[in-house]
Amino acid sequence: MPPTGKERQNPMRAKRPATKKLDLEPYGKLLAAFVPRPIETEEERKRMSAAIKDMLNKDLTPEEEVLFQLLVKLVTDYEDQLVQIPEAPPGRDAAVSYGEHRA
Repeated sequence: MPPTGKERQNPMRAKRPATKKLDLEPYGKLLAAFVPRPIETEEERKRMSAAIKDMLNKDLTPEEEVLFQLLVKLVTDYEDQLVQIPEAPPGRDAAVSYGEHRA
């Protein structure tokens, strides 16, 4: 069975080292400039995904790294909410049950 939202490891997260000490002043400026918040629309998801893509190949400061991790978490959470596979009844395969819901 494939891993679900909390079980799957985000491949982007695996590329990044652990965050160093955080300086709150520059981090606050990054937050004020970007204003991350829970995603409610596809437009917001695209905006955050574009920012993540821009950050992928950069050497990030510790503050940018924390913002990067926050954006990845917000996008992942939003996408996990969109794709909710129902629980399979006991003794049934989840894929079969999912296919029956779609039919």
